[in-house]
Amino acid sequence: MTELHKDVKEIDVDSLIPYPNNPKKHPEQQIDKIAGSIQEFGFTQPVVVDKNSQIIIGHGRVKAAKKLDMDKIPVIERSDLTKAEVKALRLADNRVAESDWEAESLAVELEEIDEVGGDLEATGFDEIEINGFIEEPDIDSFVEEDNSDDGVEESNSDENYVVCPNCGEEFEL
Repeated sequence: MTELHKDVKEIDVDSLIPYPNNPKKHPEQQIDKIAGSIQEFGFTQPVVVDKNSQIIIGHGRVKAAKKLDMDKIPVIERSDLTKAEVKALRLADNRVAESDWEAESLAVELEEIDEVGGDLEATGFDEIEINGFIEEPDIDSFVEEDNSDDGVEESNSDENYVVCPNCGEEFEL
């Protein structure tokens, strides 16, 4: 049976020690999104530290908390892990969460949030991403036109292509 760690403590955010070799990047834009989420919903996921208060999980949340000038944040101490387990957990926490989105379900969720007047950007998606999911694209606006004036008709001139506004990939109509 999996052990449930119930010992969440509030700790001074300045006492936490970042792991100097943390391989996960946290660009400023992401920190801003995390900070926005904390402001909107509260601190919903504790940071996980070792017995020396070095961060195992939650580097981005700690940076966001500091950006918000928070004094204390929820923390779980994992003094029971070996050095190898700490390293593995640090990587696994980020790696196992990676996956693609189910676009249709995501669009439904975003539309429902919008319908009830919710803050769509509180989801962590920016305006361009949100619009890409919930708005039906105007395919005609993405068809590339042949504006060449050289008078030479290319063999593919009768083919139309659509360019995805999110990734730039071309699709033949």
